[in-house]
Amino acid sequence: AHEPAQFVAVTNATLIVYSIYSLAVLWAVSRSRPRVPPRAVAWIDVAFAGCLSAVTGGTNSVFFFFFLLAVLSAAFTRGFREGMLITGASTVAYAVAGLVALQFAADQELDRTLIRPIYLLTLGFLVSYWGGSELELKRRLALLRELAGAINPREGGVTPITTRLRALCTFFNADNALLAVEY
Repeated sequence: AHEPAQFVAVTNATLIVYSIYSLAVLWAVSRSRPRVPPRAVAWIDVAFAGCLSAVTGGTNSVFFFFFLLAVLSAAFTRGFREGMLITGASTVAYAVAGLVALQFAADQELDRTLIRPIYLLTLGFLVSYWGGSELELKRRLALLRELAGAINPREGGVTPITTRLRALCTFFNADNALLAVEY
């Protein structure tokens, strides 16, 4: 399916703006200054993917796969919750893009209109689950690394124990910790 002729200029302009934006994000990330918030990047990617899908044929658009990139980015940087938020927003944006395209093109395929959002929800859930699990495992590994670290005898007995109890409190979001020692 071809995009409607009136959208060629809009598509080209959107692709140019998205390319410039992507290069700016790449430059900022490679310089580590200023930090680019991953949450904002994923939401902007969803907006661009929705716009590009709407102007390039809706449910027949090749830009459908840009939504998956946004979900991957959100899930593996922010976890399950953010991945699912991006998945929901991507599904809605894709459905809206399909409805917009229906106004201008008669060759929309009903099966793609119905199946692709289901694929997006399913894959988005799986990717979000895996991304959240990976972040949780990294968090646990960091705690274990801190707890298993060597104790410096020069610090005395109280400081290393206090440091490890604080790490446990931080990990479990606790206000206090109690250590019971049996002699």
